[in-house]
Amino acid sequence: MKILMIEYFFPENTYTQELGNALSEYMDVTIACKKRVELPHDNVHWKGLVYEGYHSRLTAPFLYGLSLLQLAHEIRSGHYDVVNIQYMRDPKYEIPFFRALKKHCGIMVNTIHTILPHEATQKDVALHQQLYDMCDLQIVHNTPCKRQVAADYHVPAEKICVIPHGVYTRDCALPTSSGEKSGRTEFLLFGQMRKYKGIDIMLRALALLPPEARAKLHVTVAGPQYTKIDDTDYEGMARSLGVEDCVSFIRRHIPPEEHPALFAKADICVFPYKELYGSGALLMAYTYEKPVIVSEDPIFREETDDGQTGLLFEKNDPQALADALVKALSWGEEDHAAYRTHIRRMIREKYSWDRAARILKTAFEEALKR
Repeated sequence: MKILMIEYFFPENTYTQELGNALSEYMDVTIACKKRVELPHDNVHWKGLVYEGYHSRLTAPFLYGLSLLQLAHEIRSGHYDVVNIQYMRDPKYEIPFFRALKKHCGIMVNTIHTILPHEATQKDVALHQQLYDMCDLQIVHNTPCKRQVAADYHVPAEKICVIPHGVYTRDCALPTSSGEKSGRTEFLLFGQMRKYKGIDIMLRALALLPPEARAKLHVTVAGPQYTKIDDTDYEGMARSLGVEDCVSFIRRHIPPEEHPALFAKADICVFPYKELYGSGALLMAYTYEKPVIVSEDPIFREETDDGQTGLLFEKNDPQALADALVKALSWGEEDHAAYRTHIRRMIREKYSWDRAARILKTAFEEALKR
């Protein structure tokens, strides 16, 4: 079986690289990635075909269009059994583009990392309906998303496959020490700063803590913030709530080589999301065997094995998060060891890339027969 994966976010995100290498044990895998990036030397065929961005307004449309023409040539001439769309740069152009090219491959597959943009409009809903109608198979990472796609977009259940998101391993070596500690319990909110991530819920929870509890902890919020998506002044909010003494912000992209040190410093990772379809950052926490505190949601309940990897708290409730933080402050080494043991078991049994690859291989085979 011959498969082409379309990937716009490598090397910043290694999901497709990890999955592609696991799949390469069973099939011939090519990944179309951004131009002008260093291509890995692994078991996958890499081709720099897709537009990498960062050009002027005058040249960007031309270079983007040129990249689509080159990608079209690859699909037409490559004789692929499967074309798997992992990510798109601009769905309003690329959905019609892939629809026109569908006849040149066996099946068209879409991996749903996010059912809808978190800042979606009605136009986004209609556009994604076109995408879900067009593809022969939809890949989701958890069963609640499968139910939502089936219900909201009328996709038959047999055309939706659940592939658990693997735990990152590439460029993510486990730390050999616990890192430089502050003497306080260190909490980490990792990932791009956006309103749905609930950073404001965390700051309000900190403000509700009694002074003696707040003195025992420190929170790091680490990730880029793009003001066109979220222009919230979180540092200003922290100052206005009087919690700036126990929270720090790293407002930039954290490259993979910095992950070990960042996670080594953390004791617990926190995900106070207001809404979600899944969380790659949660799987990154599992990579470093960190217990988690997550908002109560069917997806987080599934991805924490009903809270076996940490604590769940009532979504959008700062007081509930404050109570969870206080409880976490009381954990001893035995508690942390128990959470690490369960995380390791989940990695082996559920979140391994080989398991994801084997499930995906079967899904491709069944879709090709339909």
